Amino acid sequence: MTVVDPWAPAEAVSVPDARANRQGHFVVIDVNMKPNSTGPGRPGRANQASLVGIAASALGWTYRELIANIASQSWMAY
Repeated sequence: MTVVDPWAPAEAVSVPDARANRQGHFVVIDVNMKPNSTGPGRPGRANQASLVGIAASALGWTYRELIANIASQSWMAY
């Protein structure tokens, strides 16, 4: 079993959910941000943002700028 240091910096901002088909090829089903990065504007939650969104706002970023910044990062293939 691998022991993970809870104080170590994160190595990824997302957790993919993938399944292998019968030929052994993986297909991505879903990708979830970790930590949660939902923004305001959802029905019934117009003024609610995740902690990531609040931190981005403190930097002066809009939610769209946050998502664009995350999407523009270089990703390393594992």
